[in-house]
Amino acid sequence: MESAEHVALKEKTMAQLEDERVKCANLQKEITKLQEELNEMAKTAEEKRKEEVQLKSEKKEKDQQIENLGEEIKHLKNLLKKKDAEINQLSVTLEKVQSELTSCKNELNAKHDDLRS
Repeated sequence: MESAEHVALKEKTMAQLEDERVKCANLQKEITKLQEELNEMAKTAEEKRKEEVQLKSEKKEKDQQIENLGEEIKHLKNLLKKKDAEINQLSVTLEKVQSELTSCKNELNAKHDDLRS
């Protein structure tokens, strides 16, 4: 037969053991909850990383488009300069032709007047 002291000690030990089991179960729940939170954070971080990669790719593409447009603008400015020079040359030519035309007209008028008289 067990003594009352022995029985009391046994019951106390069993109660402590049960307390420890409850603590372990609670810790296991806490660990599971933290693992789920960690997994969610990792998922969010991966999504953000993918978004960041996508944004970097889009930025690189936009930068390339801007660079291409800059080159196109330079090309168009050069064409405009050439066309402007052509227009200036044509203006000079037009003035010469108009001057010659005026001279011819004056000459014709003078000859016409001579023929009338």
